[in-house]
Amino acid sequence: MNRVQKQVLLVTIAIIAVSFLLWIAYGGEIFTKYKMLVETQSELDKQLGITNKEWVDTFIWGLDYTLIITGITVVAGGIMMFLKRDKQTS
Repeated sequence: MNRVQKQVLLVTIAIIAVSFLLWIAYGGEIFTKYKMLVETQSELDKQLGITNKEWVDTFIWGLDYTLIITGITVVAGGIMMFLKRDKQTS
């Protein structure tokens, strides 16, 4: 493996690691979520035992995005490593 291939390998591993760290930082959800169901209660609702549920716009990074980024990175890294190989004749 030559110097350029090592750099491609390091960049590929770094991108994959950042993607998985981002996934873990968002809570390790399986699927990406764009809305979340939140229960709210006012003081009167607490006394009466009533809960209000509403959807809140939010973004939670999922494993599906992580795997897509990982797959694209592996394919692109593999192609780059193939193109940057040494052409030695024996």
